[in-house]
Amino acid sequence: MEELILRKSISLSTVIEKCIFFILICMVNCSPPEDPVKCTVNNSNCTITNTYGAFPDRSICRAAKVVYPTTEEELILAVANATMAKTKMKVATRTSHSIPKLVCPEGNNGLLISTKYLNRTLDVNVSSMTMTVESGMTLRQLINEAAKTKLALPYAPYWWGLTIGGMMGTGTIRKGSVVYFNFLIK
Repeated sequence: MEELILRKSISLSTVIEKCIFFILICMVNCSPPEDPVKCTVNNSNCTITNTYGAFPDRSICRAAKVVYPTTEEELILAVANATMAKTKMKVATRTSHSIPKLVCPEGNNGLLISTKYLNRTLDVNVSSMTMTVESGMTLRQLINEAAKTKLALPYAPYWWGLTIGGMMGTGTIRKGSVVYFNFLIK
């Protein structure tokens, strides 16, 4: 009789543990980080931070304006206009993972160019196993787009939120994997 009661209490304990675990899993909430660029008026008088919310020196990085090109033509126009006006510019990705202040355009007069909306697949060539994508595409988007055509990346960083342009610009992809990303440079 005592053995039977002991088995029931272990069973009840196991059920309670599994219920608690299930409740905790249901309470987990994942969301992408906020846009690192914040502007006070439309797309002007902006600040930018990294995904950690602060740069090592705790300073605030400011820019006069941010542009969000959606096409290569808009990107070229933004760069051309800033160059003609002798405006310093920096590229900002949608998650801004750089720890040092690489995104700061040096002062309140600079321009930020965001790749947030440059995230499309431009071409897929299954026979040569290549894809042409825009620099703002995240690794997760690239893997999903590749999977639609039965392609896959043999090597990749572990965090899906990195952008292709960010990985290439900071050298996140090295050695063997750079061979697989060469087709992105056009």
